[in-house]
Amino acid sequence: MALYNPGGDAKPIVKFDAKEGKLKIDDGVIDLKKFKAIFDLEGLELGYCRFNEGAAPDWRMAPATNEQAVKALQRPEGSEARPYKWGFRLNLKLTKELANGAPDIREFASNSYVTLNGIDQLHDDWMAEKNNHPGKLPVVTGKSMTTIPGKFGRLYQPVFMIAGWIDAPKDLIAARNGNGDKP
Repeated sequence: MALYNPGGDAKPIVKFDAKEGKLKIDDGVIDLKKFKAIFDLEGLELGYCRFNEGAAPDWRMAPATNEQAVKALQRPEGSEARPYKWGFRLNLKLTKELANGAPDIREFASNSYVTLNGIDQLHDDWMAEKNNHPGKLPVVTGKSMTTIPGKFGRLYQPVFMIAGWIDAPKDLIAARNGNGDKP
């Protein structure tokens, strides 16, 4: 049996820097209020992740839809400098304008507590509405940021909102199923 190998590098990323309150796409910083993408919340994963400098992240995740598998996850051993932390990972599809000629299917992941809280609130909104929109995915925009004081300084929590619903793009579903962005 030949195993599927999409080839190429990992998907490009979208990153929210909670320390700086900045949304980063490629080498640019985007105003959160100008951010718009289709989020694959159906494919959301939760679990432990470790972001290593100069190396690929290490994921120990389960589908958020499988509560039993998520609860069964155990924190792997990590170094003090780079511990495994609880986080999320999902795929999204940027607007053509935000992709700016680069691939529009991206991975959005974080183990920042405040970024996870922003996704948690968005997920609650999605759960409350998804049955009213079968076969569709939410179009998500950035609404605002909440400042969170803490013992390590000020952090910024993104606030996202569902601006609409769209038929699930085939390339985004393919990315969820491990087929790169090829339907």
